[in-house]
Amino acid sequence: MAIMNHCSQLVVQISEPDEESQSQAWTARNQDECEFCRSTLYFSKVIGLTGKKSLVCPEHAIRLLDTQKYREVNVKSLGFVTRYSTKTLQELWLECNGEDENASANK
Repeated sequence: MAIMNHCSQLVVQISEPDEESQSQAWTARNQDECEFCRSTLYFSKVIGLTGKKSLVCPEHAIRLLDTQKYREVNVKSLGFVTRYSTKTLQELWLECNGEDENASANK
């Protein structure tokens, strides 16, 4: 239950990539990585859990918030950034699977 309390309090911010970052050549160094699993944070990230500028994936944030060391962290001080809305991700999923959005809604 402690996990759900922490998750429900995270501040959600929708962010769009800025024009400057889109105009530069892509390199692996420009991509944010989780401090624990080193996976690239393409869709979402939690900022400030283990340090002021730290980045972790949501899965590791949940695990960490349930440990003794991070249990008392004020989750309102953390940032939870998503690059795409749930609706956008669902539309992309339907498009990739060749499904019509209206057909899926009627199921």
